[in-house]
Amino acid sequence: MEVIVVTYCASGEASSSKIRVRPLPGQGFDGWNVECSKAMRESAPVGQHFVLWVKPTRRKDGKEYLYSNHRQPWRPISPEEARRHVHGG
Repeated sequence: MEVIVVTYCASGEASSSKIRVRPLPGQGFDGWNVECSKAMRESAPVGQHFVLWVKPTRRKDGKEYLYSNHRQPWRPISPEEARRHVHGG
């Protein structure tokens, strides 16, 4: 499935990645993490929005997250295009 995601700094989070990715609110995945390509995360400044194909999945501990294979294509988009895509306007 296609979702709109945004990169952010992971300060204070239990993660080895300095730059992380989360879905924009309003897509049914609020509060979920996204596991995806390091190349994508580091390809643009923090705060960049992307269109990304993901699969909802669950860790052994039951925590849900979105997974995108590192070979999966991704496309950077503007914040305005991201809002239009999520909110349909």
